[in-house]
Amino acid sequence: MRPRPVTFNTWEVAYFKHDLETLKRQAEHAARLGIERFVVDDGWFGQRDDATSSLGDWTVDRRKYPDGLGPLIDHAQALGMEFGIWVEPEMVNPNSDLFRAHPDWILQVAGRPHITARNQHVLDLTREEVTDYLFDALDLLLSSHSIAYLKWDMNRDLV
Repeated sequence: MRPRPVTFNTWEVAYFKHDLETLKRQAEHAARLGIERFVVDDGWFGQRDDATSSLGDWTVDRRKYPDGLGPLIDHAQALGMEFGIWVEPEMVNPNSDLFRAHPDWILQVAGRPHITARNQHVLDLTREEVTDYLFDALDLLLSSHSIAYLKWDMNRDLV
């Protein structure tokens, strides 16, 4: 095994404001510093402009990436870096297409209130349809792009 690559993560410099040209410039600066992996953090998917929406909608936000992720991935790789991306697939925002379609997919105890923390619910991964959905969404993302690394966060307690 090789040592873990030195990684640049876009979170602290971009938050939810993804602009392709700005991210390309960041990748160029990172490459000049010897960074080995460029990771695009939260905000690349759904209609994710803040922490209140789109967790669960694991498709590229075409407002931010009209040509998809390919141009940014190709740019990072041309600079000699691996490309990575942020996910948090076990969570869902109430303001998401996934939650609107499947509110019953959240982890819950019958007769108890649904607990929202950080504007999100936890998905019930004991349900086969939930894990099938997540597997298919991540499989499509990873098989459609040259992604070498997933930054998989789990940012809240289950209960």
